[in-house]
Amino acid sequence: MDLKQLEYIVQIAEEKNITKAAKKMYITQSALNQTLLKLEKEIGALLFKRTKLSLELTEIGELYVKQAKKIIEIKNETYEQIDELKEIYNSTIKIGLTPERGMLMFLSIYPIFHATFPNIKIEPLEVNVEEQNKMLEEGRLDIGFVNVSETQKIKNKYQLIRKERLLLAVPAKFLSDITSDELGEIIEKIKEKEFVMLPQNTTIRKIVDEVLKKYDKTLKILFESKNSSILIKMVEKELACTVISEIHMLQSEKIKYFYLGEPCDLEYSVTYRESKYLSKPIKKFIELARKYWNS
Repeated sequence: MDLKQLEYIVQIAEEKNITKAAKKMYITQSALNQTLLKLEKEIGALLFKRTKLSLELTEIGELYVKQAKKIIEIKNETYEQIDELKEIYNSTIKIGLTPERGMLMFLSIYPIFHATFPNIKIEPLEVNVEEQNKMLEEGRLDIGFVNVSETQKIKNKYQLIRKERLLLAVPAKFLSDITSDELGEIIEKIKEKEFVMLPQNTTIRKIVDEVLKKYDKTLKILFESKNSSILIKMVEKELACTVISEIHMLQSEKIKYFYLGEPCDLEYSVTYRESKYLSKPIKKFIELARKYWNS
């Protein structure tokens, strides 16, 4: 079995297009098409359904690509371990980062990492938790940094970096005539107020929506943003309420905060597949991330 051939087929599956895959693999379209036709003839079955717009995997194609990814991963990790024994580090590490906070962390720790492993190439990918999980499963990420609750964990390894509380942030003037800190009473008081929130596909938003169901509360959304700093600024300007992780807490006399409770606590963790080999460079990056978040 030709490993390069496996990589070609996986690339076609990812691009769903011969021309795009050929460009990514630095091969001519004709040569790549011939490779695919030759392999399909050898197998005796089609790997892709041809349409005018794209190539879609057949059932046999899905099986082939799934196994091909495993073989490629074994090859890559074997070479990484050989390089470690030789004390040569020149691989590429693909790292998933959650929007906003992830890139800030990366920009802070990358110079230190690069000084230690100057020949390692890092590909930082800023995507949400769901997309990171998908990319990890497909082998398109080595590690990911995610915010998850205990109930949202999937069949991956998780190394806890820090725990974070979720806070309901409310303009103080909305609560001028209330002295209680009981969450149910606070939610009842602001039930007609508008909220600015993280998008629905984010971990925090999913948790918040579940919590509010208990209080029969449906949010009146003014707008959504991936930027928690913008959300909390809107609260400070007394325009809306929001829910944020405590890491984005803004000290202001104009804002009151209420803890949503332990079941809503988040774990900011680094995650990877159970079978993933953690090389020395990956372990170093995780170590730097842990120091960054706990300093």
